[in-house]
Amino acid sequence: MSFVFYDVPLAGDGLLHPAVAEDYPTPPNWGVHGDLSAARRRMGVPWGQDLTPPGAVQWEQRPAAGSLPPLRLYRAADAPERAPCLLFFHGGGFYGGSTAAVHHPCLYLAWRLGGVVVNVDYPLAPEHPYPQALEVCAAVLERVRGEAERWGVDPGAVSLAGDSAGGNLALCLALRTLDRGEPAPAALGLIYPVLQVGEPLAPETEYDADSFAVPPGHPQAAIALGLARTIADVREEMEGLYLAGGAGAVRYRSPLLEPLPRTLPPVFLAAAEFDSLRREDERFARRLEGEGFSGEYRLYRGVPHAFMDALGRYPQAEDCLAALAAFLQRAIS
Repeated sequence: MSFVFYDVPLAGDGLLHPAVAEDYPTPPNWGVHGDLSAARRRMGVPWGQDLTPPGAVQWEQRPAAGSLPPLRLYRAADAPERAPCLLFFHGGGFYGGSTAAVHHPCLYLAWRLGGVVVNVDYPLAPEHPYPQALEVCAAVLERVRGEAERWGVDPGAVSLAGDSAGGNLALCLALRTLDRGEPAPAALGLIYPVLQVGEPLAPETEYDADSFAVPPGHPQAAIALGLARTIADVREEMEGLYLAGGAGAVRYRSPLLEPLPRTLPPVFLAAAEFDSLRREDERFARRLEGEGFSGEYRLYRGVPHAFMDALGRYPQAEDCLAALAAFLQRAIS
């Protein structure tokens, strides 16, 4: 087994991809700011483009049913009868985001995987605080595996993935599943995941402007560093909403700090250069390498947190999703 590191460079002399610089003339002011409904509206709309060929993927919206939340189900036209399957959990700080926001990435993943993607509309905090979202995601995994023939998937080829808060849910669900003696997911896909919630950050993972290679006086320096600290600025608020039901058990919310079972499947981990989460993602990648797990870490230069949402606008988004799909295929084979 091996863990491989990739540093994906940015072409040109700028700190930021040109489209990023256009989209963010000033750093974004993310967060709730006293209006949760407005924050959810901002975070819940699709941003990128559909890059799949016409007819390559069929998808349907499924309403909530029993223990299952609403889902979007995607199936590639060339998927086999027992197809590989990916459960995808959207980002949004545990209190926002939506299946619509990651619709285009899920279409793309289904096409490139040649299989099925289940886009999970898990319940949001603070109305549904930790661990309710995780429990709902676990119910989806149990149902898909238990009714694999009905879903048209291979129960031994079910992977988990997510971006940001959804990456946290994917990894925590894998740890929960393994601790219960259930079969391991085929692979994990973590895109700029939140890896610590509710515990103080170590100095090597908290935001530090000096950790970002920004030349003094560069014309994009202020914007780049502003983008880098957006998640750091809303982190306390995010954690407060997610843990609104009380801290409770500390398992399955801060995987950076938790023991990793030897049966952990291969891990794909992607990070953005100008994202405060990069530091904990890098630390986790080094831990995976040091403890002998297999996988890969990709650092995308010139982009901020949430770059995946800009599929079709930022080339790093397509590169990341294509690399994830290829990684899943290798893990399954």
